[in-house]
Amino acid sequence: MKNLTSFRTEENKVSVSFFAEDMLRYILGSYYNHLHGTELSERRWKHIIGKLLTKIEWAIDVNLYTDGIHKNKIDFQFNCLKQSAKQKENTDPEIIIALISLRFELIGSLPDNRDRLHANNKSHFNLSKRRSIQYIQNYSQKVSVIIDSSWYKPYKDFYTYNEILSKYALECSSNARDFLNWYKTEYPKLYSMLF
Repeated sequence: MKNLTSFRTEENKVSVSFFAEDMLRYILGSYYNHLHGTELSERRWKHIIGKLLTKIEWAIDVNLYTDGIHKNKIDFQFNCLKQSAKQKENTDPEIIIALISLRFELIGSLPDNRDRLHANNKSHFNLSKRRSIQYIQNYSQKVSVIIDSSWYKPYKDFYTYNEILSKYALECSSNARDFLNWYKTEYPKLYSMLF
């Protein structure tokens, strides 16, 4: 019997779930509709992986501000990822591991558990020795979070999307600072849950 996992051929097909198709649309656009339920050739799948890697690279370049050493480590992990995706044989395991490594590096650094028999303690994954993630938001970004919150519990129990958007656009004249002051006064507990 032929080992289908060792070498990619046009005979092998890749199926895409609804979740995967939805994520592809979020990242690559609406061109990637109607993939669920069809089997993609491995060549087409590799093409999609290549496009995803380009978009990840763009997102890192646009959104990441860090020290030079960290940037070099992220670039190294990303280059490993790109090299894995270019292989002709089935590289899914290598791509997955490279993505996981890149994700750890983006969080702060790779954990170093090489000398541990088992890495079963949360403290083994404290990656903040050299840097830590701290998300900061300006007024406009906070307004976007509040407006988006109208789709999620418990926030949607207090206001709808149209109500909160109307409050921001019409009553506060799209002034983020005024809107945030109103929101803090009107919903202090919700504000503290969000921020």
